[in-house]
Amino acid sequence: MKDLIQYSEQIKTSSDQKVRNRAITAIWRIIQKLSFDELREIRDSTEDKYIRKEIDLEIWKRELDRSPENLIKIIQNSKDYDKVDEAILELGEQKYKKAADLLIGLLKCENKSIRNAAALALENIPTQIALEPLIEAIKKDPDNCQMLTAPLSVIDCTVAVEFLVELFIKKTDAPIARLHILACFKSGAIKKITPEVAKKIKIKLTNAFDKYKEDRDIKALYELIKRVYIDDNSWGEFDDEFDDFMEGFDFLVNK
Repeated sequence: MKDLIQYSEQIKTSSDQKVRNRAITAIWRIIQKLSFDELREIRDSTEDKYIRKEIDLEIWKRELDRSPENLIKIIQNSKDYDKVDEAILELGEQKYKKAADLLIGLLKCENKSIRNAAALALENIPTQIALEPLIEAIKKDPDNCQMLTAPLSVIDCTVAVEFLVELFIKKTDAPIARLHILACFKSGAIKKITPEVAKKIKIKLTNAFDKYKEDRDIKALYELIKRVYIDDNSWGEFDDEFDDFMEGFDFLVNK
């Protein structure tokens, strides 16, 4: 109980987002381990609104009717974003294909959390018609690209290859999005790269590397594309040995 109160205070008072995020995660982990009786006892004995809210949500999740029909009703009718998030993610976990159109529509939702949940669910329900709405959602809110790029590696992203390279270069502060984009090239989501497009990509990547020489990720993408898609030696090599900067990316490069 004391730990919950302490973390809750950090969420309320800290100006450091990382501290708040760690506190949110810590509360979630503690609550996950509690029994129904323990949850109810803490909820009834605390006046902390955040803790009561999180416990109520956890109890609701455990008692939730997880039939697809009920989950869809929650998404369509509930005004509680946390409950809608859970329903969306559960549909994804169930790989309920009939929900694809509903999830795609949610990519236009004004609430960022709902858009992210819909994208994560679509990762488990691959559908080609999601590509354009996903790209539009990323363009509308590029700072929120980390989750929105998640489903791209499981659909055909060939027509979006230039956009993905540009996004990769720009989002130096989005490592998860960069991993998702790398996964697109490794997974075969990019079916081919024409010589004309390859030339444009090479120029973009080499210019970016000239500007951001310490950005090892740009090197990684450059070499990955060259090794997987380019048949000749026209792209050339970076000066450094590939293996020196590819630690951690081997699972993406070894085709």
